[in-house]
Amino acid sequence: MSVSAPLEHLSADPGQEFPAQEWKQVDNPKEHGLSADIVAKVDAALDALPTTSFMAVAGGEILYSYGDIAEVSYLASTRKSILSMLMGQAVAEGKIDLDLTMADLGIDEDHGLLPIEKRRRCATF
Repeated sequence: MSVSAPLEHLSADPGQEFPAQEWKQVDNPKEHGLSADIVAKVDAALDALPTTSFMAVAGGEILYSYGDIAEVSYLASTRKSILSMLMGQAVAEGKIDLDLTMADLGIDEDHGLLPIEKRRRCATF
């Protein structure tokens, strides 16, 4: 099941709000396209999965949360999905060159990428 909210009505600049120790809650989720019907559908979808927690953020504030978001959860095999979400629009707009490598972009991990990973082109992720 796919659940989404149209984002066309959002401004180009979501603001410069950055979370601190405590995250602020969005004042009016409906302004971001999050209706009670969508919340019910997302809740049902997450209830059907072994989900420990989930959080959607808009402009640095919590738009929606599920479960205990303060609890640290094990998360694996998400790099490609997260990069697709973060980079998809910029790639579509030609702002990101998919021929660049991880090394070209200066991307690394805490314990270091392997040399072969550093040579991978963005297009192969």
